[in-house]
Amino acid sequence: MPLFTVTMKAGRAAEEKNAISRAIHEASVKAGYPDDDMLQRFLCLERTDLKVDPHYPGLPKARTEKLLMIEVLVSSGTDADRKRRLLAALVEALDGAGTDPNDIMVCFAEIDRAVAPSAAGGLRLQSQASNHATVAAAALRTAVVGTRTCRDNQRTCRTTTGAFRDRS
Repeated sequence: MPLFTVTMKAGRAAEEKNAISRAIHEASVKAGYPDDDMLQRFLCLERTDLKVDPHYPGLPKARTEKLLMIEVLVSSGTDADRKRRLLAALVEALDGAGTDPNDIMVCFAEIDRAVAPSAAGGLRLQSQASNHATVAAAALRTAVVGTRTCRDNQRTCRTTTGAFRDRS
C-alpha cells in the first residue's frame, strides 16, 4: 500500500514526471509490493513555495532545482528492512530515470493498520493475509475508534485512530 507523494518545483515536462512515476512504481514492485498497487500523487509548487537548504544535512554537493521530496505512507508495523529496501530501490530507479541521488529526499510515515484506509467505495485497503486474519477474527473483536488532531505549519488534519477490543 505505499502512497507516494512527490513534491517538486513546478515547470517539469510531462515526460519527466511520467519517468519519475515509472521509476517509483518500479522501486515499489522491487521492494515486494504488488504490481497493481500504484498510489502516487505529484505536487508541483512554484519555485518560491518550496524552500530547502541545498546542503542540509551537510551535503558536500548542493541540491539542484530538480529536488524531489518524496513522502511514503505505509501501514504501521511495516518492517524496517522493507523500508530500507524500498529506499534503496527508489534511489536506484530514480537515478536510472535521470534524477541525481543528491536530489532525492525520502521520508516515511505510517498509518494505523487497525483502521485501514479506503481505496474506493468504503472498501478497506489491506493485504490478503491481513484480510484473512481480519475475517477470522471479526466475530471476536470490535473496533474502538477515536480521532486526534495533528498540526504543522501549513495544515491541520484529523486522523482516525483505532484499536481492537475483545468482546469476551
